[in-house]
Amino acid sequence: MANLTDGAIRQALKRVEKTKREESLADGEARGTGRLVLVLKPMPKRVTAEWMAQQWRDGKRIKAKLGNYPSMALAQAREEFTRDYADLIQKGARHQDRDRHTARNRGGSVRGLCPAPQGQR
Repeated sequence: MANLTDGAIRQALKRVEKTKREESLADGEARGTGRLVLVLKPMPKRVTAEWMAQQWRDGKRIKAKLGNYPSMALAQAREEFTRDYADLIQKGARHQDRDRHTARNRGGSVRGLCPAPQGQR
């Protein structure tokens, strides 16, 4: 499958609305350990579209939500996937590792920002 385009996304949205069947659109040729995917789900009155970072670990598919389409445009989803997930996936890290890495770069976790009252640590 070639890179996604806005036109292909619009066609897929119409197709899912008509068939009432869930569909996933992958961005690019990457069939390795991870890729950017748009998951289209039919609902009673509309079709939802969610950007996901998809990764395969130990034979299991792991997904992390990036945002919703059209709130997050294709270019923005690609940028966020590349910035936050692509390197970690190539190194073999899990999405959870990305969350820990991001919290560490921001200066710690919420627990670190809001210390517990004395005696509760």
